[in-house]
Amino acid sequence: MSSKPTVLFLSLDEKPWFDEMYSPLINALADRATIKRSRSSAQYLTTSPPAAVLVPDVGIITNQDAIATLKTYVANGGTAIFGCTFSSFITPLAMAAFWKDNFNKPWRSGNYTRENVQLDASVAASMKSGDALADTYSQKALFLAGVKKTEVLYGNSSEAAIVWAKYGQGWIGYIGDVNGEKGSDDVIVAMCGL
Repeated sequence: MSSKPTVLFLSLDEKPWFDEMYSPLINALADRATIKRSRSSAQYLTTSPPAAVLVPDVGIITNQDAIATLKTYVANGGTAIFGCTFSSFITPLAMAAFWKDNFNKPWRSGNYTRENVQLDASVAASMKSGDALADTYSQKALFLAGVKKTEVLYGNSSEAAIVWAKYGQGWIGYIGDVNGEKGSDDVIVAMCGL
């Protein structure tokens, strides 16, 4: 029997209620992977690279060492997913600067709204388990503007609620959902390659 892949939660500003609010996601990941947590640095990425990294909060945006290590991990073929409370606690100015300065992406905060979002099957096809995702679901999200159509996994006609984009040899994901909907949990599991 092969061992489970590892998913690292890089939680540099974890909220005390995180595990309770996101227990369905944590359980879904734990069923398929070993979960490791780092609350202070990204050092684990250089010693034992995981299958994927979930960045569930905004603590990383002020930690240049963690950002640099994460960028190298992704550029060399890793996967980093920015979700959970990330979109709830980042300011619009910080959002634009984070993507531009660190990943050379023109992404910026868009509308904050609840709506049904549509899957782009051509983007999902680049994911190991993308064919298992719902065609549409409702979520309250901080959408991103300035995202290329080829990077919009779920969105509306003009903005992205969920992004899946190539960076170097790896992938970055953004989940704008602020409520931890089941559809978004399924997307995170798929982005992790599980």
